Amino acid sequence: MKISIAMTTCNGENFLTHQLNSFISQSRLPDEVVICDDASSDNTLKLLKDFRESSPFEVRIHQNKTRLGLDRNFEKTLSLCNGDIIFLSDQDDIWYRDKVKIVSGYFASNPSVDIIINNADYAEAAAGKDLEISRVTVMEKALHYGGKDAHLAGACSALRRRYINFLIPFPTSIPQYDVYINRWSSILNNKKLLKETLQLWRIHHSNSSNSSEMISSKIESLFSRYWNKRNDRPINTYIQNISQYKLMLLELNIKQRQLSRLPLASSANDITKILNAIIVANAHRRDLVKGRFFLKLKIISIMVFRNYYKYFKGWKSFMKDVSGII
Repeated sequence: MKISIAMTTCNGENFLTHQLNSFISQSRLPDEVVICDDASSDNTLKLLKDFRESSPFEVRIHQNKTRLGLDRNFEKTLSLCNGDIIFLSDQDDIWYRDKVKIVSGYFASNPSVDIIINNADYAEAAAGKDLEISRVTVMEKALHYGGKDAHLAGACSALRRRYINFLIPFPTSIPQYDVYINRWSSILNNKKLLKETLQLWRIHHSNSSNSSEMISSKIESLFSRYWNKRNDRPINTYIQNISQYKLMLLELNIKQRQLSRLPLASSANDITKILNAIIVANAHRRDLVKGRFFLKLKIISIMVFRNYYKYFKGWKSFMKDVSGII
């Protein structure tokens, strides 16, 4: 089983060395590390070349002449990897010694699983100070807020080659690359969550996901969180979701052959039904935003009767909708 690490960089000199050193310290070394640098203007490229010279495994560096952005740069990096298993890596984390060994071992003993997402410790990255590890882990927070289908960072993920072949090339309009990967894995039911903490996830102002609530280690109580957001009606999010899931339908039709190679995936017809249901559910919540009181009651009733809330956050989303009309 050949192991690749797919890493993207962009002006990462402040944290990059720690992550690169954690690759070399793995108890099961990767067979290759493929790095696509997105037109860095700092010392990143020199650090990468020094790493290549001292590395015990193959390191391939590709520098983009013009900036592609996070999603397209990850797509490019994934396309250049040769491994059977590809680990995704950000430039600012630190992997624990047995991450590659544990995850690759699970893949070896579970040949039907296509994506494994491990847990991570939050680490504050205060300049000039030792890293402070939070008592709350990334997975604990994600599962608390979003349940079993909660979004987890791409940097905690490893994928089989056959799943990557299904995913790329990414369509022209997607949510952030790891959200897209996670959406498909939830629909295809081909992922496994490992609760072992296998890396440090740094928290700092320049994180690529710094607009996400997951960038903080703090957990609000569910009551407090939903009460504070009771008047939020993200109609643009629902409209965007409808467009994106319709695009996934088109991708499904194009990638029938790749789908047939995923052992845990349902038939294309069953997946089509799921995608259509998600589109309808988002349309209902879109209409809920501007509807009058009795129309809102009707929409919520339909959502409950047809079990559409399972495509969001279950009873939490139901309570949010109900609180919005009380």
